[in-house]
Amino acid sequence: MQKQVPCWEEWHDALSDPFLGNVEAIRFVYSVMYIVEVWDDLIDKDKEVPGNFINISHRMMLYDLPRNKFYMQYIDQLNPLIMNAILAWHDANAMEKTGDFHDKELAYGLRNQILNLINYCAYLIGGMDHAISVGPRLRRICTETLDEYVHDKGD
Repeated sequence: MQKQVPCWEEWHDALSDPFLGNVEAIRFVYSVMYIVEVWDDLIDKDKEVPGNFINISHRMMLYDLPRNKFYMQYIDQLNPLIMNAILAWHDANAMEKTGDFHDKELAYGLRNQILNLINYCAYLIGGMDHAISVGPRLRRICTETLDEYVHDKGD
């Protein structure tokens, strides 16, 4: 099962309730997820990336994100989480290539570090109790299974 570039309607529907209707936060997460999916597909070359997907992701990076009110309000808290997810993604890419099954299991978890950003957005929107109550649901809607991941990587 190959990952898909996120669809706005699906993300809006999935995040409206846990994000308490905060459309700017939903747009922020949608943009980040779109960008990381295109970036990942360009690097691992597991599927062809249409030019318009690349154009949209670059517009999101250079224009949409810097103008997003939620992102700008919390940039000092969100950027370290984004960088941590980027570093984890690089580690995952390196570990996938070793051929070791345990490394692949670890890589799967590292690839999903971006989900911490989504859960943290719920925290910023509704506080600790809210983030704890919606966290498992947020992680479930955003993750391929370990079996799907390992199968996609050729094992």
